[in-house]
Amino acid sequence: ANILLHLLRYGPETREQVLATLRAFRPRLWVPYQVAFEFLRRWRTVDAENRSAYEKLKTGLRRAGNSLAGQFDDFARHQVINAHVERAKIETFINDLCIGLDEAAKKHPTVQEAEAIVDQIAELVGDSVGKPPSLDERTKWISQAEKRYAARTPPGFEDANKEGVDKFGDYFIWEEMVGIALERS
Repeated sequence: ANILLHLLRYGPETREQVLATLRAFRPRLWVPYQVAFEFLRRWRTVDAENRSAYEKLKTGLRRAGNSLAGQFDDFARHQVINAHVERAKIETFINDLCIGLDEAAKKHPTVQEAEAIVDQIAELVGDSVGKPPSLDERTKWISQAEKRYAARTPPGFEDANKEGVDKFGDYFIWEEMVGIALERS
């Protein structure tokens, strides 16, 4: 799922390289149901996080700039260090960074462009998605995963602290991949 979600994080050149690679393998492309489910559930969140990164980064930079400028507070009356001038340099530097981030934000893909990326992925994958597991399969897989996680046996045991069935996503993917490999062999 993260590989597909990264297509929303990458710049246009890298994204196109990955999509071209996937297109080249399209006849053999297959996506586990769990991967498709997680992608569809999370892509809007990833897009929103990317969009909010500019303001978060500016807030962090301003906080760090204030902290750095604060280093000069104890030297306001120093005979050589001009604390006021040094603080102004830091403020100018932080402001310039923030202006640069504002300019970058203007170039950020729109929601419609993000939706177009999702459409490209959907078109590429098409019907090549695994079938959702039955309730009995999920129950069995959860039971098996819990035993494996207790023994710290991969895949997925590192997600044991996640909430609900999300912690079993990697294990579900693994089970699907083993199943399709056996089916196709």
